[in-house]
Amino acid sequence: SQTIEYATNPTKFKEDLEVAILEGKATGETVLKTIENLVNGGKEDIGDPERRSLNEIKEAVIRVKTAPEMNLIATGDLNSQEVLNTLKINGIEKFNPDDPDLPENVRARLDEVRKNGGEIEAFYDKTTNKIFINENVEDGETRALVAREWKISEDLKDGKGKQMMKVN
Repeated sequence: SQTIEYATNPTKFKEDLEVAILEGKATGETVLKTIENLVNGGKEDIGDPERRSLNEIKEAVIRVKTAPEMNLIATGDLNSQEVLNTLKINGIEKFNPDDPDLPENVRARLDEVRKNGGEIEAFYDKTTNKIFINENVEDGETRALVAREWKISEDLKDGKGKQMMKVN
């Protein structure tokens, strides 16, 4: 079951969870209740390491939910320098996935994702410290994508995340 998969792979759970929260598909309360049940429920036979991992995830959820930056991303003017300064990023820019002048590695990554029927909606570039949003993304999805990529940027700066691709 998914519960067992998450208990044995807390990192996947944490990533899926953060995205779900940012996209508004899961409320923090639902998630915290689920974790409480996993940690305290006697039916699932999970060991101390899994229990600790789940508690770490719970703390991460609470941090994501309460981060003032998330509120700023949800309500602020994403073009304002003040917002960018608070988020500690240099810019949020739209990109055209069909632009022939895209950097070669971005083009290669796009081609790879498209080969599998996907599309890159957004990415964070550590070199320029900017978040790039696909110009074809619906306006309503932009803030959730910015939130996700901002969280990735924070994790990379804290040494917690892994970079998807290098952009020169």
